[in-house]
Amino acid sequence: MYGGLPNNYNPRPEGHMKEPTFLERYLAWLKRMDDIRRPLASFPCPHCSIKLKTIIPDRVDIHDSAKVCPFCLAQFTCITNKSGEVNTILHHEGEKAEA
Repeated sequence: MYGGLPNNYNPRPEGHMKEPTFLERYLAWLKRMDDIRRPLASFPCPHCSIKLKTIIPDRVDIHDSAKVCPFCLAQFTCITNKSGEVNTILHHEGEKAEA
């Protein structure tokens, strides 16, 4: 027993929700953006080249954000301007994803 919990304690028994994957969270985010009709820019992942989407800034000229590809898990910075042009800087390669 550790911290008052029995050794066989399972915080997520069968049938309970699991933590969503990056891909599941990305797809849910895409749906929310579509529901509110938020303009998005398309760009290829700098590692696996699968098409991803990001927010087009509306209040500033340029928006940058740290991202993780939901398909290959590459880590990169995404820089987007008001016209929807996207540049990326790859920081850590993920696994090559099948397109």
